[in-house]
Amino acid sequence: MAVEVIMPKIDENMQEGTIAQWKKKEGEKVNKGEIIFVIETEKVTWEVEAEASGVLGRSLAEAGEVVPVGKVVVFILEPGEKQPDIVKSSNENKEEIKRDENIIKESSHEKKEGTSKLAKASPLAKKTAREYGIDIATIKGSGADGRITEEDVLKAIKK
Repeated sequence: MAVEVIMPKIDENMQEGTIAQWKKKEGEKVNKGEIIFVIETEKVTWEVEAEASGVLGRSLAEAGEVVPVGKVVVFILEPGEKQPDIVKSSNENKEEIKRDENIIKESSHEKKEGTSKLAKASPLAKKTAREYGIDIATIKGSGADGRITEEDVLKAIKK
């Protein structure tokens, strides 16, 4: 059965996000938890993980395209499965947005408990950490609300 991958709502004020980069291509095998695309908002860059294993369907948004929260961006299909047509009612979108809000709340709670792999970091800090192979979740942030800055990443690289 096809699994919808939607534009997630990262924070309460987010209305849309830009597909910054596709990490996987149509027809490529994906495993649950693998990064399939990267989004950018006014505040953050966010890696979106596959919610299921399967084959990536045809993307419904191109890199650089601005996509509203809750819109289906791609499907994860079972091998040989045909991509479904998308017809969404506003009620279904509201349910998806509500589901994403719950995921965000859970992630925030996990983060406070120290069990989340997600880290608040500036897009530049994330990029720098990736370039140097540093796990950003291991860095203590010095910015507002513990946000990781590029300077924090550079200090970690020096250690």
